[in-house]
Amino acid sequence: MHRFAEFAHQQHLELNRAAEQLTEDAFKDSVTGLPNRNRFVQYYEEHLRKASHVDFGIFAIVRCSELQNINQSRGYQEGDRYITQVSDMVQKVASSFRDAKVYRLNSSDFGVLLPRITPKDGEVFGAQLQSRFNEYQKVSELDSVGHTGLVAYEAGKALGELLAIADTAISLAQTRQSNAWFLHKEDGSLDQTAAGYGNQNWRVVIDDVLSNDRISLLTQLIQPSNR
Repeated sequence: MHRFAEFAHQQHLELNRAAEQLTEDAFKDSVTGLPNRNRFVQYYEEHLRKASHVDFGIFAIVRCSELQNINQSRGYQEGDRYITQVSDMVQKVASSFRDAKVYRLNSSDFGVLLPRITPKDGEVFGAQLQSRFNEYQKVSELDSVGHTGLVAYEAGKALGELLAIADTAISLAQTRQSNAWFLHKEDGSLDQTAAGYGNQNWRVVIDDVLSNDRISLLTQLIQPSNR
């Protein structure tokens, strides 16, 4: 009976370890090793969704703008390498901010929580990340590396609203120069007609680009090759 009890205890420990490993795998991105969107949603709902928690900070979405082009022209292995290098740059910049958390939200987006910092500090994060992206762009022969949308948050804010505003900030950052960032402030610095829509309101972004002449159209004649 003693040996059987020891065996049962050992089996119980093994099952617990296996369950913990499965749970860990379910919340981890296989390419970067970062916690994934499921972990981000879980953390947000447990720590920031409840208004009883007093917390604030800056949330950022970093979008890898060249992933699709790299996958198509250089292959998925190069695409994974690009994602891993962007992940390293994002984590490096975020590490200088206390208690920062980085997640991979989907194939091309990283989410960054920067607790208890001001919008001014958020601008520092955006500028530092853009600087690293610019350096990487020079050696990687890419048209751009990534764009960043930042938004201030406080406990009790709905996650969907936070993601939508950050997504809109990315859309506006993309109308600027390569690797640009845009910070949405509550003072109305984000176009009110575009606020809260993100990809669902691309028409507003396109109209803004056209009205401010931030687009150039180039043409090239098709010529017979035998002339």
